[in-house]
Amino acid sequence: AGLAFVLGSVGQRAYAADVVHASGKDLAFDYLRDRIHLRRRPGNLRRKAERLLGTDARGDLRMRGLHVAVIDEADSVMIDEARTPLIISGKGSEPADLDLFRHARAVAATLEERRDYRLSPRRDRVELTEAGRDRLEALAEEEDAPRAFRIPVIREHAVVQALAADHVFRRDEHYILRDDKVAIVDEFTGRPQPDRTWSDGLHQMIELKEGLEPTPPHRTEARITFQRFFRRYDRLCGMTGTGRDSAWEFWSVYRLAVARIPTHRPDARRFARPRVWRSGDRRWQALAEEVARLQADGRAVLLGVRSVAAAEEVSGRLAALGTPHQVLSAAQDADEAEKISRAGAPGAVTVATAMAGRGTDIRLGEGVPERGGLHVIIAERHDSRRVDLQLAGRCGRQGDPGRVATFLSLDDELLQGRAAAPARALASLALALLPGAAGERAAAALVRRRQKAVEHAHAVMRRDLLETDKRLADMLALSGQME
Repeated sequence: AGLAFVLGSVGQRAYAADVVHASGKDLAFDYLRDRIHLRRRPGNLRRKAERLLGTDARGDLRMRGLHVAVIDEADSVMIDEARTPLIISGKGSEPADLDLFRHARAVAATLEERRDYRLSPRRDRVELTEAGRDRLEALAEEEDAPRAFRIPVIREHAVVQALAADHVFRRDEHYILRDDKVAIVDEFTGRPQPDRTWSDGLHQMIELKEGLEPTPPHRTEARITFQRFFRRYDRLCGMTGTGRDSAWEFWSVYRLAVARIPTHRPDARRFARPRVWRSGDRRWQALAEEVARLQADGRAVLLGVRSVAAAEEVSGRLAALGTPHQVLSAAQDADEAEKISRAGAPGAVTVATAMAGRGTDIRLGEGVPERGGLHVIIAERHDSRRVDLQLAGRCGRQGDPGRVATFLSLDDELLQGRAAAPARALASLALALLPGAAGERAAAALVRRRQKAVEHAHAVMRRDLLETDKRLADMLALSGQME
């Protein structure tokens, strides 16, 4: 009985407690491990007989059941992170797999964009053209081609993964290198995830891209999505400060209604009008000069950026102006708690990715409330408005004063790709034709419109993933297997 904290898989002892505190991923993975354990003793009738005889395999399970779940930061866990299935892999590699990956990368380097393959408008997906497939078929006939490369579905998948590693996944944004290993950067928390790997050969392709020795690929033993996992609880609820934007998805997927609870102290934050520049270079320079001015006034500043690369860019600009600051990102996360504790001191400047974005109370130092409180600057819109709102929520905590400013540019990632071209062109036109603040407000509204389109695209991806998961579960049920 009592309260147990589950940090990673710790077995039955923690789950024997009445209340267990754990991350969503740890719970889901332990659930899958239990399913794998039950799969070794198949047959519903056999399991019932074993239970009567006292030899039931359930005695070896970690979890006692899925009764009640209370989820903190519910939108992050149940919606944002639900775009990626949770997979348990086992060893199943062959040396031939690595030969295939190396050959596929060599072939991918000879292909030409538009002729042999196309990138999606947001440059987040790769598709082969008919000409590209024909070229791969011709290359498969060469003597040095691995045997697996002669199979169309295998060679096309391997080449697409190689192209994605080169053109879609970027170092210091999607991943970092740590101890000569590829560590995935969680796009919602900004934290490195060294225990996670991309599936289907993508991780090995990125390792080859970075000149590392590829790790052996694995076979999938079990998988589930957060949507299907949390819906299996008898009672489900959660809390978050940014749930209203996702009310429809909470209801359609989980049948959960969103209720608003007012803060126990009034919100004292002030929001400055958004600033927009044509180029990212001018935006970064204006931002660095603004931070230097605020620091000279004794203000505490938290500057939020999207990626490790952006954090390094603004850090270099601040250093050039002689502005002392600290950086909190996936590449500098060793002393995260200490950096956050200093972020509210007079004159403190903290450059952070989304790591400082959720549920963090930054205590204000002496004299900071009188100077307006913590000054939060959002340097670039994220794909989800909820991430921006979480960053803005770092100031004005517990009724403290605070100010939120937004610095955007037409070079931001949200405005890249063919699908964003109309919004980028209209924003540029607004800055050219409308004077001062009016042009910037119009441009910022177009950026927000583009953000809504991306949010919708991600919602469609989550819906498609849920449908795929359902179909896979139906096929496994038909074959008598469990996920």
